[in-house]
Amino acid sequence: MEYFLGADWFVDVYTNDLGSPMLELVQQLSSWGRLRVVVADPEAPFDDDYDLIWIQHSLLPPTMIDRLCYRGIETPIVWHHLSVFMNIEMPILAEIENRIASLSTGMSPAAVEAIMLFGLDPDHLLVFDNPAPDCFADATVSERNGRLERLLVVSNHAPEEVREAMGLVRGKGVHVEILGGQDGPRRVSPEILGEFDAVLTIGKTVPFALSMGIPCYVYDHFGGIGWLDDGNFEHEHFHAFSGRATRRMAAPDIIARELVEGYPDAAVYARDNRSAFAERWRMSRRMSELLSDPRIETATPIALTAEQARRYKSFLELYGDIYRLVVKLQSDVRGLQGGLAEAEAECAELRVQLGMAESRHRDSEEKERARQAEWRSAYRELRGTLDSPIWRVSAPVRWARARLRGHQPFRAVGLESMDARDLAALNVEIRRSRSWRMIEGLRGTSPRS
Repeated sequence: MEYFLGADWFVDVYTNDLGSPMLELVQQLSSWGRLRVVVADPEAPFDDDYDLIWIQHSLLPPTMIDRLCYRGIETPIVWHHLSVFMNIEMPILAEIENRIASLSTGMSPAAVEAIMLFGLDPDHLLVFDNPAPDCFADATVSERNGRLERLLVVSNHAPEEVREAMGLVRGKGVHVEILGGQDGPRRVSPEILGEFDAVLTIGKTVPFALSMGIPCYVYDHFGGIGWLDDGNFEHEHFHAFSGRATRRMAAPDIIARELVEGYPDAAVYARDNRSAFAERWRMSRRMSELLSDPRIETATPIALTAEQARRYKSFLELYGDIYRLVVKLQSDVRGLQGGLAEAEAECAELRVQLGMAESRHRDSEEKERARQAEWRSAYRELRGTLDSPIWRVSAPVRWARARLRGHQPFRAVGLESMDARDLAALNVEIRRSRSWRMIEGLRGTSPRS
């Protein structure tokens, strides 16, 4: 859309769904009334005499299918395929595609091989391998030194070994940012890529980065070869830089070491080949070549039989229902993930509170053990005082003094119910009493005491 609008084309779009973040990106396009977007409206008319029809995900407006059936059209059609394994990208309706498509394109040589197996006409196949908007080829990139200092990870599904490797790389002083998926989707731009020395990614981001002379480490959930160089480039390109060329899985420490130690050579390779990469994937050049392809320029009138039109529309209805169901399920999953995240946050808070409670309980137990130890010590000291010879010898004196004062004599009862402080105070009081001091004085003056 962006390319055609930039070339002053009028663009009509039909889609089964348009949600965030694509909705915001479409709204930001500079179209000046030249863009019309229809979302899942099978009755919407598409009656213009178009110069080109571009099909992705096998989707065509039902009213355009009716035109193909009842009137036929003279517009060339490019039927583009974006995967080597996703069923919706496969030419399930190969008979219909062969009948109406001027070109059947694949996003990599491997994709073209895959769709050809469904019976597509080899004479109408073409590799259209993720060209990059011209702004990437034209971007000014500052000179880099020979050390990896800033690394960008672009992935909607970064595997655990990559995330662990990023921790190791950060430990080596490298600044790392992750873009996409749970880390936040953003459209990759020259401004974003230009802030980094290298990119760890797969797929479409690779041509974008290489067009700017930025080295790429190919790795994601399919694994990957690592740094691109002369020895592996064409093989990786054949498989759309997807990681499936080798499916090499690496441990976090291996990834981290390769990133840091292999960066200098990778940077030289990307820098020395930037001009070739930039022209290889420059969008304006690639689109000009495609539109001037003889199979486009000499396209003949095309039409569908009633049976083919009926089959095509039935397929699209089924696909639309499945697509909307998938979108709803994805929304439900995101909702569940949000609820799960909230529940995990609550559990984390509860774990903190439980830890604090356990800590308080341990402190309380320790205080109780200390209190009991203090009580036992005080009790033993008091018990020792009460069982001493001095206390027994002074018993008549205490009894006599208590009688003279009209008091009851002291009895050592209820000691177990007293706390340690009271026991200690009582012990001190006894040892300071006149009776205790008198008997203790007598013991001090008589060797037989």
